[in-house]
Amino acid sequence: MLKKKLETLLLLSANSIKLNKFKKFFKEKPEKLIEILLELKSDYEKAEHGIMLLVNEHSDILENEYQFVSIPENKEMVKKFFSLQDGVELTKTAIETLTIIAYRGPVKRTELEYIRGVNSRQILNQLLSRDLVIEVEDDVFEVSVKFLKLLGLKTLKDLDNYENLHNLSLLEENRKTSNENETEADSQTE
Repeated sequence: MLKKKLETLLLLSANSIKLNKFKKFFKEKPEKLIEILLELKSDYEKAEHGIMLLVNEHSDILENEYQFVSIPENKEMVKKFFSLQDGVELTKTAIETLTIIAYRGPVKRTELEYIRGVNSRQILNQLLSRDLVIEVEDDVFEVSVKFLKLLGLKTLKDLDNYENLHNLSLLEENRKTSNENETEADSQTE
């Protein structure tokens, strides 16, 4: 019964729905909801439907988002049928920022600025206003379900070389190098 209710709400919603909203509405434990949602996702994958359940996982499971979307193979057909264009023209700066957030997310604004070498507040505001990224906590960002839909991805792990780039510890290595250089410089000035 709960499975049918979740399916109905997901089907009728134009936007993704957070697990927290389901939890509050149905007054169920997150674990039970996740189990049913993943079962629903599996049902759609097995049966060769034209839609699939997209799951956008976040660092806080209550923030996980769920939404029915068309399968990636039908993206061009859907665009043609509705004479749609994505309507999202991005600058090089926006693409660079989205790429970093997609591969490194959840990412703090300070880490993003460290990687880019420039203040990123303005570009983040633009990406937030286009619903391509979301702020999962103060100054911490991840890409949105809309971003996944535009790229026709089921999950960020479908990005080329995702695991290697996501797990690369640029900041730690650079901080160690900076700290070693500062220590070395301090010992030379004494």
